Amino acid sequence: MKQQHQEQKHEQHGQCDNPPVQLHAKAREVCGAVEWSLGFDKHPANGARVEVELKKGSGARDIIFHISPSHGLDISFDSKDPIWVGEGGECPPSPGINTSQIQVMEVTHKKLRIHDLNSEKCDLTYQLNFVGADPLDPMIRNGGRV
Repeated sequence: MKQQHQEQKHEQHGQCDNPPVQLHAKAREVCGAVEWSLGFDKHPANGARVEVELKKGSGARDIIFHISPSHGLDISFDSKDPIWVGEGGECPPSPGINTSQIQVMEVTHKKLRIHDLNSEKCDLTYQLNFVGADPLDPMIRNGGRV
């Protein structure tokens, strides 16, 4: 089941203040394999996958991925290669960041913060890479500029 994040613009002192999109990745072990869920809630439903949609003209936005606690699993972001991103291509994308739309801003054990310029209309396929689990590969829909 896919959910879409409806973004909000907040005006503060005449400037557009876009709060970051917060996503939570939850892993659980099923028959010896890791099954991922991804949602806007801290505890996404099992098997949930969301798409991030940034509306046309809404400007740049940080997207923060959190790894939710998982019972008995020691999973962290791959600090050397936390995300692969491509524009409108195959999913999962080729290794690396293959778009000018995304920049990695911060990587910790349980958090990855990226910056999405949202300056071009495109679908971004991406793969989150972990230590201790297989990757997760959802999508971002950029609306582009006005």
